[in-house]
Order: sequence, then structure tokens, then C-alpha cells
Amino acid sequence: MNRSLARIAAVLVMSIIASVMLASPAQARVVKRVVKVQGLRVTVPAGYTLRWNKGTYTLANRQRFVKITYGRSAIALKPTANQVAKGLKGSLSGVKAAKNGRTLSATITRYTRVRGKRTKVVYKLVLTRRGIRTTIQLYGRKAAARRGVHRRSAATGRATDIFGPIVTALDVAQLNRILQSRRGVPRVIPLNLSVPMKRFQANVQNGASALVPNLPGWNYNGTDTGYLTGGNISQGTFELGGFRLVSYPAFPAQGTPVAQPDGNPATALAQVLPQHWKAGSGMDATFTNIQEIPGFAGVLGAGYISSRYQAAFTINGTPWVGVFTVGVSDAVQGISWGFYFSYVAVPVNGPGGVAQALMTTWSTWNNDAAVTAGLNRTMNIIRTTKVPGAPIDPAVFEYTNQLWTDYIRG
Repeated sequence: MNRSLARIAAVLVMSIIASVMLASPAQARVVKRVVKVQGLRVTVPAGYTLRWNKGTYTLANRQRFVKITYGRSAIALKPTANQVAKGLKGSLSGVKAAKNGRTLSATITRYTRVRGKRTKVVYKLVLTRRGIRTTIQLYGRKAAARRGVHRRSAATGRATDIFGPIVTALDVAQLNRILQSRRGVPRVIPLNLSVPMKRFQANVQNGASALVPNLPGWNYNGTDTGYLTGGNISQGTFELGGFRLVSYPAFPAQGTPVAQPDGNPATALAQVLPQHWKAGSGMDATFTNIQEIPGFAGVLGAGYISSRYQAAFTINGTPWVGVFTVGVSDAVQGISWGFYFSYVAVPVNGPGGVAQALMTTWSTWNNDAAVTAGLNRTMNIIRTTKVPGAPIDPAVFEYTNQLWTDYIRG
């Protein structure tokens, strides 16, 4: 009886082995599934996962991973790679960049301490650029997949470093094979990297200076009043120390905006600045939301009704946001009035890091030379103008005072 059972069991085992050996290629394929995460669709083999966290996709299994970030940035690939390495507290090496500036690959090496031992970790970095969209792919190997290996000094024979997880060419190739299946529209986020800055000095007498973004396609200019302007229409713009005379509707004047003041700087912002932009560069702008920033009422001091605002608006249909300091004052009662403005602004879907860079521009704006020159001109007119019954003609004083007062408003 036992022998019969043994023969039956042997036959069953052989049948199972034969069925496995004769299985069709379709039956032997690796199980795969389509994973959809935040607009990205990838066909992943068994054991792999695709996740999204804080702007980054991670494709991984128990051994290897690649982290992918799709971001908007105005910065070139090499400084982007440097900032990625800095963020990982590592160093960049083996940089290979295409001449067209659209692709870059490099190795990032960082050192950490594991159980008191200096441990070396190596990643592979690949960057690609399309317009202002930069794709960052960081390939790595998990620590659990490889035990630390001591590197010994040739001189002393003692262990110096421990080699931790070091990504290999095979790891990169395996991950790229999976990534070939990606489809869909991934989420693109602003890359808030540090924008390189340079000092700009307006090339005019008493011209102002400031730190400005050092980016391709950006232009800057200034006048001897301390006014500075610059930017890139697709990435960001600023004007500091601007002043316009605005005509009352009953007394329109060629070349000046026209608006009726109501004592509210927000109204003046919505009415006058679009006319200023239209006259200067032909842009069609409309303010859609203006919110006063608490604590800034009267920011320009005596002589102005003023405050600071955060505002949303459109330029030729494209949504923008910005921060504005605005003031209104009478210049010639009943004929025209004064409109002061300083602002920085960026498109809603523009590159990351630019808004903070422009706030740095504003905070470093130095127009001291123009302020001093304006004061000197005013004092000279006071000393040299002889008006019977008064030290200076009030209309002359008002005009001159307006000239230099505008320089010091920030």
C-alpha cells in the first residue's frame, strides 16, 4: 500500500515538473500592473511601487529607487545640479552636459556616519530641460540591499570608509526600462531653488543699484531719479520708485493716465497701473483681486495716502501675482494728481525661485545718490529763487519737492 502511494506521489511530482517546463512564454512572464499617481501612469513589475510625496514621484523596489521631480525653473542645469547635491549634503562629480544645455548627468557622493563609521553613499543624477520645465531624476540603491564594505588604507591596512549603498549602471538600466512605460501628464511644481544674483547699477548720473536675477533673457534699466525696472515678461518683472502724474477726467493730458482719485490707493492701483503698462509696452492688464497687507497703511509717510498690497491680475490673459506699494497725492489740485508705485510680480505658472529673488531686489534697492541729488536741487532753488513776500514761490517749491520726495519712497 505504501509503495503504491509512493508511486502515485512520484507521478504527481513529475507531472508538476513537466507542466512547469512546458509552460508557454506568456505564462512565464513577469506580472505587471499599471499604477496611476498624480497624473503619471507607469507599468510596473511585481515588487515595485510608485508613490508621490511633496512634489516628488518615487519608483522603487526593495533594492533600488529613482526619485523624479518635474519642476518649473529659470536656472540652468549645472547650477541646478549643484543645488541638488548641496541639498543632499554631497559633492558633484563626473558631470556630462550636452552642448545645447538640455541634458546633464552627474554623480553625487555624500558621506554619512553609520554606527560611528564614515559611510560613503553614491547616487546618479540626470537632468533634462524643456522650456522652463526641468526634470530631475535621482537614482539610488537602498542600504538594506548591500552590506557595508570596508575600504582599507594601503599605508596602514586599517579600515577608513565603509561603502554604503552605491547605485550601479544595472540599477539605472533596470529603472529606465520601467520608466519607458510612463504616460500621462505629471504634476509640475515650482522649483524653489536659489536664483543667481548680480549687482546692477543704472548707467546714469545718480542712478540706483540693486541685486537682480542673473538669468538669461532678463533686461534692466534705470533713470537719474533712482527708478529701476527690469525683468522677463514670461518669468517676472519689477519697477521700483515709479511715479506718474495722472490727469483728472475733466483735464485729460496727452501722455498721462486719466483717473478720478477717491483717496483709496487700491483703486488707483487698479486704474492707473494698467494704463502705465499699456503706454509703455502695449500690455493689456486687468486687476482681479487686491488685498491690503496688514500693518502697512501710511507706509510712504506724510504727503501720501499709501499702503502695501498683494494683488492678482492678468497680462494679455495670463494670470500674475505681485506685491505693490502704492501712494496717491495731489500735485496740482483739480488738474492732476500724483501716483507712486513700487512692485515685484511673477506669472502664476512661472519658474520657482524668481519671486524670492525679486523680493531680494527690492530689499537691496539703493537710491541714496538720487535722494541726495534731489535734496541738493531743492535747497539750491530755495536759496536762489527770489519771490517778494516769500522765500520761494509755493508752486515752484511744490514741484521741486515732488521731484525729490518721490525718490525716497520705498
